[in-house]
Amino acid sequence: MQELNTKLVIFHRIKQIVNIIFLLFGFSSFAQEGVHYTVKDGLPSNHVYVATQDVDGFMWFGTDRGIAKFDGESFKVFTVKDGLPNNDIWFLHGDNTGKVWYGSKSMYQGYIFKDSVYKFVTEDSAVISPNRNHFLGDSIWYKNYQLLNGKFRNIQNVFLNEFRKKEVWNDMGWDFLKDQCYFNPAGKCYYLIKKGWFYKLDFNYRITEKFKLDLSLTKDIVLFKSISYGLKEEYYFIVHSTGVFVIDLKSNNNKFFSAKSFNKNEILRCFVNLRNSKLIINIEGVLYMIEKNLDCININPDSKAANDRIVFFDRDSNIWEYSLGNGIDYYQSAKKHSELLIPIRVELVSKIAGDLYFCSGEFLLDRNLNVCKRINPYQSFYHINNEKNQCDNLVSTNGVFLYKNQSFIPIEYKQLRNKVGRIDFKDFVNWNHSNYFITSQFIWGYQEEEPTKDFFINDNFQCKSFVKYRDKLYLTSASGLLEMREHKLINVISENSIKNVSFLFGGVILDKLFIGTDGRGVCFYDQRNIALIQSTDGLIVNRIIEKDGFLWLSTQEGVKKVKLNLLDLSKSLIVDNFYDADGIPENNINDIYLENDTLYVATDNGLAKVFYSDPKFKTIPKPYFETSLDTLVYLYKNSNNISMSFGSIDFNNQKYLKYDYRILPLDSTWIYTKSKSLIFNGLAPGEYTIQIRVTDHHYNSSIASKILIIIPEWWQTTIARLFFVLLGLGGMSLIIYLFVRRNRVKDAMESEREKKIAGLELQALRSQMNPHFVHNSLNSIQYYVQRNDVELSEGYIAKFSRLVRKFFEYSKNQNISLYDEIQLIKDYLEIEKLRFEENLNFKIEVDPKLDVKEYFIPCMILQPIVENAVNHGIFHKQGKGILNIEFVYVSDECYSVMIMDNGIGINRAKELNKSSIKNYNSHSTSVLMERLELLKYHDEWDIKYEIIDRSDVEQNTGTIVNLEFNQIFE
Repeated sequence: MQELNTKLVIFHRIKQIVNIIFLLFGFSSFAQEGVHYTVKDGLPSNHVYVATQDVDGFMWFGTDRGIAKFDGESFKVFTVKDGLPNNDIWFLHGDNTGKVWYGSKSMYQGYIFKDSVYKFVTEDSAVISPNRNHFLGDSIWYKNYQLLNGKFRNIQNVFLNEFRKKEVWNDMGWDFLKDQCYFNPAGKCYYLIKKGWFYKLDFNYRITEKFKLDLSLTKDIVLFKSISYGLKEEYYFIVHSTGVFVIDLKSNNNKFFSAKSFNKNEILRCFVNLRNSKLIINIEGVLYMIEKNLDCININPDSKAANDRIVFFDRDSNIWEYSLGNGIDYYQSAKKHSELLIPIRVELVSKIAGDLYFCSGEFLLDRNLNVCKRINPYQSFYHINNEKNQCDNLVSTNGVFLYKNQSFIPIEYKQLRNKVGRIDFKDFVNWNHSNYFITSQFIWGYQEEEPTKDFFINDNFQCKSFVKYRDKLYLTSASGLLEMREHKLINVISENSIKNVSFLFGGVILDKLFIGTDGRGVCFYDQRNIALIQSTDGLIVNRIIEKDGFLWLSTQEGVKKVKLNLLDLSKSLIVDNFYDADGIPENNINDIYLENDTLYVATDNGLAKVFYSDPKFKTIPKPYFETSLDTLVYLYKNSNNISMSFGSIDFNNQKYLKYDYRILPLDSTWIYTKSKSLIFNGLAPGEYTIQIRVTDHHYNSSIASKILIIIPEWWQTTIARLFFVLLGLGGMSLIIYLFVRRNRVKDAMESEREKKIAGLELQALRSQMNPHFVHNSLNSIQYYVQRNDVELSEGYIAKFSRLVRKFFEYSKNQNISLYDEIQLIKDYLEIEKLRFEENLNFKIEVDPKLDVKEYFIPCMILQPIVENAVNHGIFHKQGKGILNIEFVYVSDECYSVMIMDNGIGINRAKELNKSSIKNYNSHSTSVLMERLELLKYHDEWDIKYEIIDRSDVEQNTGTIVNLEFNQIFE
């Protein structure tokens, strides 16, 4: 065990020595880590020939497997399927019009514009090699070929033919090298090098300018075979194996840089680029910059370019390295807005006596990153306290050090160590003439006047630090906010949601105590109430700094800048964020410090300083729609599932971009979306503006718009709608006319029908009161009178008068109850029985389920049928006549009636009626049938009527009448 402890001590000492050496020898040499892109990230090939940037900011890469367009997140690839002549693309160049010209060994050359590939055939279909190509402002030059009239014409032949016509050139001869005749379509001129002179010619081949070249360091350059030449803005350059010749076309200064000035005996590969309007010469991986005065400076980029790698600087000075086989490396340009100072863990950043200090593990570093040797080793630092009117102090695990006379002096605490042994300190404060110490086990203190009289406070709350606010002493703890009262800890926050207080800060602008929590953001407390700044909820806050009405927070999600709402602090908003994309080593922040316009950020991966006022942090993001069309047009029938993809050009900050969209004029507010594709369904015909808003973590935002037009079908056009409206109005008018007309006809028919019903009722009444019945009844009365049978005659007269009264009473009603109908029939048959004497018997049977007082029947329906059975059936029969009437329950709304007699039958009665002078039967039957039809037409009754001669179905004679009554209720 002792041997193991000895090894651990030795290992710890070695680690300490290594760290000290690393710290002492500086940190500024740390190189920023780049991003490596290969086929796994979407590149068509790791074999990259060339890079360029278009006018919109997209990066383009030419490979042996096609062209890749990059927005910082994804690659869009163009191949022969998209129209390229072949996939082996050697050169690319983005011009000022938005075109990206490409070069390949082919008879076709061209450009890509709005994601569409265009290509043009060379003159005589000649295959040209782009190793001598030159790209210009709005056109392209391939060796001797220039794009003219949709074809790559051999412009040098044209030039020479025109040149020979000019007599002014006859004395110059024709022995100049053709490669030094250069056409500049952007400047609409020609450049010519002849016998040490540089000539500028207009389109009419007249000399507009000339000057002598400085050839003191080389022979006549026109005698040399050049590797490449071309134009970069105002610079004309010629690359030769012995050196590079540069001409400043604005000042006419020119200079030859020999290969030896680039530490080369011979130049084999050279690439010329621009960075901030300065030429960058890349010779086998080493970069040189040509200044305005044509001085050559060796520059060392943030990346270490290998001999076979090419470096390209984009407009923001970001570095893109590519090679033949190893993909692309990207290095963000962070020198202006941020700088990494220390690449190891730093816990604290603060000032002591006006000087800035950094705490890293066991080491305390000053502003110049020098290790302070006055602090004991083997300790970790917790706090740097620099209060006004107090001695600055430094709290470490092994003790507390006061800064006096430019030295760190430890506070003696021998009496404490003699009592408890080893102690780990967390914080220190001097308050009310007493010194208080927070340790890992308890809170210890003593009075300044009597150090020997110390006191202990049990720390059941896991306290972390002190802060003074309004003459009170508060403590952070895992249990919330505590207050020290007479050497006792009091929990002053009752809310269970505010736990794990990690930092306290007494506000300056607002007299509030700001509370940083471990997961609930920032709260504020005024000794009465506590409330949460809602926008910070969910953050772990390690440090709070107030400056110019803002709170700066170090959190697990980067550095947050909160603008204080003086009217309602709870509604204060986060207005800025600083993340790893801004040069911070990582987003989990240990500590921060503000000094002028510099933000110092301490993390586990190092210490960085960020110049947060740098204009780079106000760079507006660039959203775009993937479709190149300015206006999208769809037929309405094809308008379902319209898809729009979008993105933003950002090579450093894709993961912190947020997108919103809206559809004008449908949406007045923005809608947040996590997807980079919008799908629209069911849009009505019309014109819409689809807007995409992208916002970065600095709350810079911009909007991209796209017009969407849904073309209506013919029936959705204005003319069609007007026609439909007129057609609808006409149809409605016709319907109203027909409805009114129908109502009028219906009213007329109803009136006529009512008149007819009244007539039929009168006819039925007359049929019931027919002369036979009245005559026979009166004869019977007379007969009984003559027989002096007064009692029978009076009874007969009474029954007859009651029957007549009921006929007239019931005839006024449309419907009567079955009970009244049955009584009427009984009265009628009683009179007929008196007249027939013993030759007529009748029987009326009612189903017990049938409540005769609840069921109704149309008035004057059954009596005429019964009368026909008596007068035309039984009357002509020899012997006794029998009449049976049966009422049967069918359902709650339906019942049936059967009237059966044993007379001569309907068939025989019809034969007798034909020979009769007065056809009463046929008349009463027709009235009955018409009455039934009218009732059916009224939709009140559904009556089924059936009459059968008994001789047709059985051996007996007589007639059977079946009726089924179904009353219809609305």
